[in-house]
Amino acid sequence: MLINKRNNNKGFTLIEVLVATSIFVLTMMVLSQIFISVIQSEKLAYALLDTENTIRNNLEYMVRAIRMGTKFSSPDNSQICFQNSRGQEQCFQFQGESLVEILNGNSNFLIDASQSLVKIKEGTFYLYYSDPTSNRQPIIRIQIWAQTEVRGQNYDFKVETAVTPRTLNINP
Repeated sequence: MLINKRNNNKGFTLIEVLVATSIFVLTMMVLSQIFISVIQSEKLAYALLDTENTIRNNLEYMVRAIRMGTKFSSPDNSQICFQNSRGQEQCFQFQGESLVEILNGNSNFLIDASQSLVKIKEGTFYLYYSDPTSNRQPIIRIQIWAQTEVRGQNYDFKVETAVTPRTLNINP
C-alpha cells in the first residue's frame, strides 16, 4: 500500500518573509524621512513667522506712536524724535543691530540683537513734508532690513511703511 504523501504545509518560505520584511523596512524608512522633513520645515516656518511678527509688532508700535506725535526731527536717518501724545520727548533709533526707543531719556530695546534671533542690518527713517514750503504735514517713511538665522542659514526681511501724523502743524 502506497500512501501518497502530499506536502500540505501552509506558510511562508524564508525568502518570502525576507522580501516582505525588506519592502516594509524600505517603506518605513521613506515615510520616516518624509515625516522628519515635514517637521523640520514646520519648525523653520514657525521660526520665520516669529521673526516676521517681532518686526511687524515693533513697526506697528512705532507707527502708532508717530501717528499721534508732533514736532518731528530727524538728526540723521537712523533716528526720529518727536513729542508724543502725552507731551513727552520720544525717539526711535537704530543702534547697531538693535532698535531702541528713548522715552524721556530712558532707553528701552524694542529689538535687542544680543537677546533675540532678529538682527537689524539696516534701518532708516526718512522725514519729509508733503508741502516742503510750509512744513505743515510731515511724512515719515520707515525702512527696516532685518535678518535672522535659523539652522545656520540667514533669512532677510525687508519691511517699509509710511506714516502721516494725525495732527496738522499749522505754522504762520
